[in-house]
Amino acid sequence: MKAIVTGANGKIGQFLVPYLKELSWKVLTWDRNLVEVSDEKSVYQYLARTKPDTVFHLASYSDANGIKNESWMVNHDWPSLVAKCCARLNISLVYLSSAQVFANTY
Repeated sequence: MKAIVTGANGKIGQFLVPYLKELSWKVLTWDRNLVEVSDEKSVYQYLARTKPDTVFHLASYSDANGIKNESWMVNHDWPSLVAKCCARLNISLVYLSSAQVFANTY
């Protein structure tokens, strides 16, 4: 089995990645410097090329990087785009969010 994990260094991802590896999964971690998360074509091509069985989308907005509406982009736009691409490619998606999506600041 092969998985892609977003938020691999986060509170959940840091435990999920080694657990999946113990189960003999091949695990790829999502590098936002290599795959533009706001570009549907880039996300689709990455998923089509890597062909994971499952995407574990754990990433959430944590530290501001100066991107306009960054919280909305990370907590809404990116998960929506990943879900859409997974559906088109028949890839299972596990999506976990956090209380941070309810913050009233961006």
